[in-house]
Amino acid sequence: MRFFHFASIAAALPASIVAQNATVVFRPPGTPDKARTVPQGYIGLGIEMKSFPDYMGHGSPNKLTRFLLSQIASRTNTPVPIRVGGTSMDNSLFSPKLTTNFTLPIGNLTQCRLHTNITIGQPWVDAFAYLNGSLARYTLQIPLARKNVTNGIDFANACLRKMPGGLGQVDALEIGNEPNLYAADGCEGKDRGPNFTPEVYARGWSGYARRLQGGVQGMAGTPREFQALAVASRADLSVWNLTKIFTPLDRGGHVKTVSQHYYQGLATGTLQEQLLTHKTTVSKMEHNFRENVAFSQAHNISLVLGEVGPALGGEGAINPSLFRTLGAALWSLDFLLYGMSMGITRVSMQQGTNFRMSAWQPVNGGTAHPKAVHGNFHGLVAAADFIGTGGDFKIRTLPFDDHPEIVGYAGYNSEKLTKVFVLNLHVWNGQGDRSKRDVSLRNLGADVKRVRVSRLTSPNGAADEGNISWAGQQFTAENGGTVQPKGEKPTLRNVNNATSVVVAASEAVLVELLRS
Repeated sequence: MRFFHFASIAAALPASIVAQNATVVFRPPGTPDKARTVPQGYIGLGIEMKSFPDYMGHGSPNKLTRFLLSQIASRTNTPVPIRVGGTSMDNSLFSPKLTTNFTLPIGNLTQCRLHTNITIGQPWVDAFAYLNGSLARYTLQIPLARKNVTNGIDFANACLRKMPGGLGQVDALEIGNEPNLYAADGCEGKDRGPNFTPEVYARGWSGYARRLQGGVQGMAGTPREFQALAVASRADLSVWNLTKIFTPLDRGGHVKTVSQHYYQGLATGTLQEQLLTHKTTVSKMEHNFRENVAFSQAHNISLVLGEVGPALGGEGAINPSLFRTLGAALWSLDFLLYGMSMGITRVSMQQGTNFRMSAWQPVNGGTAHPKAVHGNFHGLVAAADFIGTGGDFKIRTLPFDDHPEIVGYAGYNSEKLTKVFVLNLHVWNGQGDRSKRDVSLRNLGADVKRVRVSRLTSPNGAADEGNISWAGQQFTAENGGTVQPKGEKPTLRNVNNATSVVVAASEAVLVELLRS
């Protein structure tokens, strides 16, 4: 038998192979430095208007929705923010006389889908009664595409009367949805003519906000209660530029939050290319949000993401692995954590009945869409556990240039390092050996004596939908929502200022530092 010195073997191997097997070392800084505090209600949901009764309930509360919201709310010690709106909402008018239907299309529903003109009935409004302020807060969209100010005031008042917490359960009234598309040809014609510019929008928005403030019960003394912008995911931000239109937009001091929508990839692309290349996620988020984050913070308002999903559009067949899978859960986690580090205030992950991207299907939609908790929901609860209940939470990214598929985030409570999340974004789909990386966490603090390790994983890899677990648990729709034992339970280990964890391909590991 011949013996070789390891260094000689390594020298003979390609650098890429050595790098893929080398231990990743993270040395999290001891303090968050200038990182901003992450709101406890950072993780939110966006519910498409026509789907709202399905998620809330038909005649009684939807037990699955209540259960799943409680899973997020209990982890962050705050109600879950819900943005109710979308294209369907913007093409709606409210009629309290419609008492037999939640919604009634008055256009061609088959042809126009979300762009169909809709009448919202009283039963739709009644659905707000099913969630109290301990589980949900709302951003309520007021239609602007079918602008009717009097009707908008009546609609807002009707919704507020049904919310158990009234105006106290509202984060903002959002006026309009994706106004950058109003001048484009729609299903039933253009919402506005070719002269509808961002400046025209800004003046009209501020006037509408003034009317709503005066007409909505309880708002007279609180002008800063409104959400603006809400531009589409691929809006031209050089034209729909917040810095250029903010002065006319905020005339009267009505802007509380500004919103952008974001769908990262193309639905026909691959999981690795569209979602699980961290450098791509970072580049797209920086391009889309950094300028508006900085501007918002400088003007004492907040940037929120009112609709977020993994993918839309593309040419060819839809790739299902982008949506309800472990891969989608890992992307959701990576996206949410990086957004925290940027200073984004809130993210609303988009939901809709029969939508591919939904974290759960609230009602039985037939063979293709059974009531279910989807795999990507596990990414939301993992992110909620990272925020935790402690409050005063801040986050820093850890360097990844030398290992682009291994991504790290450091979390801090009260200025002290408390947890580290490590993601291995290499896509493994169950074929062949599952690669693993050793990750060494150093400089954790001399007072850290133990750590708790939890995993987001599936034995079948990134494209799996049915065997996903987070921290030894899986969430299902059985009996109105259950948590079942699944996968590896969190483990405790003794440490001395450092520890090492193994993170497999298509897996994420949370390391919580225990000082007492």
